[in-house]
Amino acid sequence: MTRNGLSLGSAVLALLVCTACNPHFEPTAIRFDVAGNALDAHDGALRRFDGTYYIYGTSYDCGFEWFNGGRFCGFKVYSSPDLVHFTDKGLLFDPADWQKICVGNLIGCYRPHIIKNPNTNRYVLWFNSYENAGGYHVMESSEPDRGFMEVGIPRLAVNAGPEVSKNGDENLFIDNDGTGYVIYTDVNGHYDQIIERLTPDYHNGTGQYVRLNLFKTEAPSLFRRGDRYYVTVSDPNCAYCSGTGASYLTSLDPLSGWSSAMKFSDSSCGGQPADTSLLSTDFGDIYLFQSDLWTGDRNEALANVFWGPVQFDESGALRTLNCSPSAPFIERAGLLPPPGADIGSGYLGFHAVSDVGAAVRAQGFRAGRTGTLTLVSFAAYQYDRPDGPLTTTLSRLDESTHSELEVASQTWLPAQIGWSPRMVSWSLNIPVLAGQHYLLRMQATLSHGSYGSLYSETGSDADAVAQWTDSKGTQRGGMIKFYTVIQ
Repeated sequence: MTRNGLSLGSAVLALLVCTACNPHFEPTAIRFDVAGNALDAHDGALRRFDGTYYIYGTSYDCGFEWFNGGRFCGFKVYSSPDLVHFTDKGLLFDPADWQKICVGNLIGCYRPHIIKNPNTNRYVLWFNSYENAGGYHVMESSEPDRGFMEVGIPRLAVNAGPEVSKNGDENLFIDNDGTGYVIYTDVNGHYDQIIERLTPDYHNGTGQYVRLNLFKTEAPSLFRRGDRYYVTVSDPNCAYCSGTGASYLTSLDPLSGWSSAMKFSDSSCGGQPADTSLLSTDFGDIYLFQSDLWTGDRNEALANVFWGPVQFDESGALRTLNCSPSAPFIERAGLLPPPGADIGSGYLGFHAVSDVGAAVRAQGFRAGRTGTLTLVSFAAYQYDRPDGPLTTTLSRLDESTHSELEVASQTWLPAQIGWSPRMVSWSLNIPVLAGQHYLLRMQATLSHGSYGSLYSETGSDADAVAQWTDSKGTQRGGMIKFYTVIQ
């Protein structure tokens, strides 16, 4: 547990952490933005524009479910100056206008990829959909994190007929001379991959393309290292599957001469490939492999991501992917806590636990100082459409009598709780004395679905240990994600 003056509600995102430098770091633990909310950007990519890093991806927080209805939540973007502190910048465009196209029972819209046109200084966004002949939509903006407007449905050489598209996952690449390329999945062609040169505005294909002659692949990426071009793919294809293989091909020309596919990972480090691309950093250039750690649920708000550098041997071949990467990105302190922050759990080693309803989750803590408890903030989310509210109670523990006195209670409707884990702020006005012992409890009476909390096994303070009561009785250990403010 962290106390007075340490980083609490803010969270640190370390891209590639030397595990020996921090024994509590877990490559698959939930990553947070500076507000302490889980990153909600999936099947996208990490990019750097004009010295700022951006994470782009599909949002699931509003309840979108693949082939099960639910609203299209849109595409999220996070920005960072240092690959450590990421700020939620919102949505690239208003998803309200795209519900008829991107709603879950029409498969949906995915894989937002953005490149910057060096000739126009405008940002070009492609994403895939399944209601038109081209399979994609193209947007543009003068900013990398907002204001994207559609410029059209792209013309492509493959599957360009009047029938509904048979093109799937796509990605974008700009060569050293500014020529743009799109690599896309030919679903009708047994999930082969197509590389097609783009027009100078990057809005359409030119008709110049090459087939890679692959079978049952998806999630492609195209990048360049020296004079050699590389393609990485999910091999095999499998929607929302984790642990799929990753293969690569090489060529000296993006439109000819591609090698056969070669495996460089049997499991994609527990996920499915999302993107491989050159990323310039203050520590040098790396070729970053990004893998979606899908949960298998129709709503993937709880999905995480694996990030790690791909390595090359002397011949330029990709080495077997290292799933425990170390690199010169060392975890650093987060932002300062909010004014009056008192007690908190920090941000390391948290995982989602979706059992509130069948179980009761609770977190103990002691007031660090005398004053007025004005805020308790805790991480929560909904899972599988719970049909009742979440109730939180705050009780003061009387250690002489071993009894509880409830001092506050709050009911939260499902609409007030997102699907992606977020900090829920509970405003209070309770006088407290330093050293007083309290218990924050989360519970619900449900016949369907559940609520979740974020749990870490690293809690060390006996007074701040988490506890939960389920069919096995009451158990204690670890900590849920929370912080308090005392004014």
